[in-house]
Amino acid sequence: MTSNIVSNSTMNELLVVAENNTSRKRITTKSKRELAKKNRYVPKSLPVFPLCGHKGKPQQPYQCSSFLTMRDIKHFHDAFFKKPDKIAQDHFILKHCTTYIPKRARKRKEENNKPKSLSVSYYVKRKDGLLVHVCRQTFMGILGVKKDRILNILKRYKNENQMPLERRGGDRTKGKNNNKRAAIKTFVESLTCIQSHYCRSKTAHRFYLPAELSIRELWRMYNNRVNLDLQVKESFFRYLFVRTYNVGFGTPKTDLCSTCLQFQEKIKTVTDPGIINALTVQQRLHKIRANVFYEFLKENQENLEVVMFSFDCQKNLALPKIPDQAAYFSMQLNFYHFAVVEGSSKGKLNQHTVRSYVWTELDHLRGSNEIASALYHVLTTYEFSDTVKTIRLFCDGCGAQNKNSIVIGMLSNWLLNASPPNIENVDVIFPVVGHSYIPPDRLFGQIEKLTKRKPEITCPEDYIKIIEKWGKVIKLGVDAPVFDWKTKVQGVLKPPSQWHFKFQLSKRILISKSDNGYTIRGESMYKNNVGSENSLLRRGRKMNIEPNRIATGVPVKHDKLVSITKLIEKHYGEEWRKNKSLKFFNKVFKKNPVASTSGVTAIIGGEPSDESLEEPSEDTAKFCMPENLNFGI
Repeated sequence: MTSNIVSNSTMNELLVVAENNTSRKRITTKSKRELAKKNRYVPKSLPVFPLCGHKGKPQQPYQCSSFLTMRDIKHFHDAFFKKPDKIAQDHFILKHCTTYIPKRARKRKEENNKPKSLSVSYYVKRKDGLLVHVCRQTFMGILGVKKDRILNILKRYKNENQMPLERRGGDRTKGKNNNKRAAIKTFVESLTCIQSHYCRSKTAHRFYLPAELSIRELWRMYNNRVNLDLQVKESFFRYLFVRTYNVGFGTPKTDLCSTCLQFQEKIKTVTDPGIINALTVQQRLHKIRANVFYEFLKENQENLEVVMFSFDCQKNLALPKIPDQAAYFSMQLNFYHFAVVEGSSKGKLNQHTVRSYVWTELDHLRGSNEIASALYHVLTTYEFSDTVKTIRLFCDGCGAQNKNSIVIGMLSNWLLNASPPNIENVDVIFPVVGHSYIPPDRLFGQIEKLTKRKPEITCPEDYIKIIEKWGKVIKLGVDAPVFDWKTKVQGVLKPPSQWHFKFQLSKRILISKSDNGYTIRGESMYKNNVGSENSLLRRGRKMNIEPNRIATGVPVKHDKLVSITKLIEKHYGEEWRKNKSLKFFNKVFKKNPVASTSGVTAIIGGEPSDESLEEPSEDTAKFCMPENLNFGI
């Protein structure tokens, strides 16, 4: 089972060693062991003034007492302990000592008493920089070190001809495990994985393995594959895995491709090898087609002739968002977010590349008119350079919003009548169904991660503050007008059933300028152009659309407003109208009186009056007037 998991064709990227690893490291400098090591090389006592009595007489080369003051001794002592490190102090000792072979050797009576192989001269540097020749006792007393340490440093330097090195501690078994490390590295890097399309805030090189795996499961798989001499403990495998690779384990997905799942289930149940091979080939072709879409999306933005946009709608955000279990059973107002992201699939998300169009269901619907109006606003306000010739748009195949004749008609009208003269083509590219992971999904993942941290969201401004961290917020209907594209486009374009290509099967819609106006071509394949170019206009019609603007304000069902009123009263109490955080709903119900759960009509806005205690009228209890629903956010 595990081998099937790892070799799954959906996992299409190999693991690599993590670069610039920013994971939290252990602070070794504050451990008890490191502190004890440091304390070994700090001064244990004050320096001792020379007691040897050497005053630099003719037959006494040492100048311990005559040329040194206590200030010079303190200065030399502080310089030695300036850095409490053994190697630094060894270098200091070596710098202030000279060695030479003894000029003469006296005879020894004892056989084991060997003659000296090394003579040493000791020097102390005064504060003015002068070196003073001193005896060994004075040198040891000033620095507070023992004879054996000094002689070992000097002998090792004389014999090995190199500066003192740190030979203590360290990993004594590192060289023994090189083969095991290499085997683990080969095994791990043979695994295939994916990059998550959500939540890439930590790093752009975060990879994910299937949710069914774990480090322990990978360790067992490794030990089962290698010889006995290369098998390792779980702790050794875990240490290398987490320290070398930036890899996580995904969660079970709920939005997988139906076609992929169908192939997997058929392959599991079929026993005929011929049928299994045929299904495997079909599955691979399906995956290849899906990957070709991502090749378009990953193209380098250095191509100055192409500008890429990807767009999508986020799932409805609830108003109010409260941690009350009653909210699960209650109807709520919807906050809409439509995002347009400029650049490739690995481009940055910031104020320059992201445009977020926001509105509520009180302002406008969420249909083809709103999507077409937002795209039209992007295209008419974006500053295209003179080198751009092609606009490339990426979106999923949602028929009600993206893949419809209304959006195609709007794009055709913009290309023919409102685009810069250097732009010649508009390409709309749709992914394979079930593989629609595009840059807006990354944006939505970041937004949802922040909204989960907020226990309560009671107004659209709360959502806007979150979205503003990732892109430029544009209020649809206020900053960007909404036009009735549907009525005008249906009047000049043929219905999709009469088009010269099959619209639903098309993966690319190519709109181009021509001498007679414009032509459009639909292609069912990503790389091969086999379709014919033609116009979609009705006979005698021209692509010169001037749509009417749609006024802000949409009627909301009375039952929904009643349900929201009950939810707010249950969570905040009957005096909720005095809560300053609920100003948005005060405005909503001020225009739309709704009977409260206590039988009192909630006329919201200002202090309650005597009129608010009257029984609600039948008209008020049955419906909400559309003209009273003009709320801009």
